[in-house]
Amino acid sequence: MLLLSFSTLIAIGLAIHFSIDRVFWPIALMVHLSINLIFSFVFAALQTYFKHTVWQSVVLINITAVLLIAIHAMFYLQTIDWNAVSEGQQQLSLLQQVIHSDMALWIVYMLPLLVVMLIAAIKKYRYS
Repeated sequence: MLLLSFSTLIAIGLAIHFSIDRVFWPIALMVHLSINLIFSFVFAALQTYFKHTVWQSVVLINITAVLLIAIHAMFYLQTIDWNAVSEGQQQLSLLQQVIHSDMALWIVYMLPLLVVMLIAAIKKYRYS
């Protein structure tokens, strides 16, 4: 949870630095921390249920935190000419479409949960 909270603070810091409106950050911080808390509870429950090691948990949470920071950084650091995109003169690349989609962050949160279930399925298949 601590590492996810740290990645949230970095994401909010990027948002504050690159945005014009500086009023939203307490709301965004509370929303992100709430999502991280829910994710942490679900992830911990799955890890306990499937009896995974702490090492697997640490690796998956680190990957999740790095992906969250990378998506937020790319969201704010990529320059896109939105006028050219809306006029049809330019198209977004696949990476830009993924980063600017609403599902990008949800996919990052779902990835470790799916990996946990995949590891459990492989262990079950191997030992049965």
